[in-house]
Amino acid sequence: MTLLAPWCLLGWLLVPVLFAWGLLAPRGRRVTVGSLLLWRRALGKGAVDRPSARLRLRDPVVWLDAAAIGLIVLACARPALRTHAPVKPVATVIIDRTSSMSLPSDGPAGIRWKDAHRLLTAALDAAGAAPLRVVQVPGPNGVVRADTMPASDLLAGDGSAPASVATVEDVARVTVAEAVRASGRPVLLVTDVAPGPAIPNSVFVLAPGGASANVGLVRVAARCRPGPATGGWLFVEGRAMDTAPAPYDLAVYEEAKPPRLIKRAEALARPGRPFSHVLELNVPGPVLVRLEGPNDGYPTDNHARVGWPARAPIAVRVVGACDGSLLKALEVAENVQVALAAPATAPALEGADVVVVSGGEIPAGWAGAAVLLTPAEAVGPIRPTPDTVPAEWRVAEDHPLAEALYLPPPRLDAVTRYQLYARARVLLGTAEAPLIVTWSAGDARRMAVLLDVSANGADWPRRAGFPVFWSRAMAWLAHREDGAAYGRGNDLPPTFIGTDEGYQAGQGRDDTTQAKAAVRDSVAAAREASLAPAWPLVAALAVVVLVARLWVAR
Repeated sequence: MTLLAPWCLLGWLLVPVLFAWGLLAPRGRRVTVGSLLLWRRALGKGAVDRPSARLRLRDPVVWLDAAAIGLIVLACARPALRTHAPVKPVATVIIDRTSSMSLPSDGPAGIRWKDAHRLLTAALDAAGAAPLRVVQVPGPNGVVRADTMPASDLLAGDGSAPASVATVEDVARVTVAEAVRASGRPVLLVTDVAPGPAIPNSVFVLAPGGASANVGLVRVAARCRPGPATGGWLFVEGRAMDTAPAPYDLAVYEEAKPPRLIKRAEALARPGRPFSHVLELNVPGPVLVRLEGPNDGYPTDNHARVGWPARAPIAVRVVGACDGSLLKALEVAENVQVALAAPATAPALEGADVVVVSGGEIPAGWAGAAVLLTPAEAVGPIRPTPDTVPAEWRVAEDHPLAEALYLPPPRLDAVTRYQLYARARVLLGTAEAPLIVTWSAGDARRMAVLLDVSANGADWPRRAGFPVFWSRAMAWLAHREDGAAYGRGNDLPPTFIGTDEGYQAGQGRDDTTQAKAAVRDSVAAAREASLAPAWPLVAALAVVVLVARLWVAR
């Protein structure tokens, strides 16, 4: 048994007061006698006003009064019996594990993720061992996982060091919204910079804030020379913040042991200025592109590795009205050649490796690899339904393209529900709400993208992972996923797209006090929900004792 209001037990102090009053208070009763002299001689002085304590303790009224007071006080303390252990999380903790968490902060630790962990420790001071729903964004291979663990276990480590690349806007707009919809419990967002968009009142931000002096690459792309000649042109684009520590040199190295310097452009990246540069190279293998200068606190986007394709490029034919953002993503890799096929006839598709169909069906007679964008009719193992379901960014870890989806899109609303048949394989989403599905038609691979990939439908086209996914998807559909299409060995895809992570700067926000109060209330509510009230029984016993007291004193 437990008490929901244990401070009410202070009322039991009235019991000894009752006994003291019962023993010491005068209890005279008017009696008519013939002579007061004879009464005093018989009982002695003071015996009328103060009978013996032993006689008073034998009075059942005193004990009934004490029992009534004790039971009333116990009922006010709200006793309850535990029926089961609390299993539902009392709060959702969203931990930003993006790369910008490693930048300097304005807090005492000087590192954003360490100062954010310190704020979280203070906010969960009242949680104890209560269960929490912990969401780490992003997780391994870009998968956003939600685990339930005790608050004490979450705080046992030293925090959540950054492990991947995304943006704080991803965390603020996707995961927070999902957490608010999934539970009425408070949501604690542990990040580095306070998000700009308005967030619900049930979300408490724990962000130390900080400035950034970043210099980095935004885009690096290679273009091969036509014919058998090796090498080609290298396009480099980047920017530097106004607070950059100094100008940076652009250096290109041939991948070797040790790397051999090929070309250098001095002071190319200057504070407060974007830059772009084109270099002509005559090397057959991959090259290393680096921005060299003082430490800017974020070295992740200061270098890139670019390979040269050694095989014929992948020929992609686009059928239908395709969004410009998708065309740009398909063209960004130099091992892909994109052409529009209108009308969708066999001569127009001749020589194609992959056909991308937007808003239609696979052309009759085409037996090769194909991509279908939001098909409205039943195609292969998928069939649309009139229902809509919430979209869930869940990557199938055992799929060959799983690692290509390392960056989830910041916004995914409700999508059309599709029924899947046995040969469909979900790459993104769930069987109830599939977003990207693959299957085989003979020796050809097929893929259906069941979400809006236009710039107006989602923010995915503006994320770094968008062109990376399409580059790898084309290689996989064309059966060139073994890396041979990118040159020697296991070279990386030939195009590097930087992110805004290194430029993340802004004010912090400390909702520790409000979060602590919200978690305390949530713990109390969860604890009370797992208890069965026992105070009505105690109150009924108090009423019985009071009735007995009135009957005895009658």
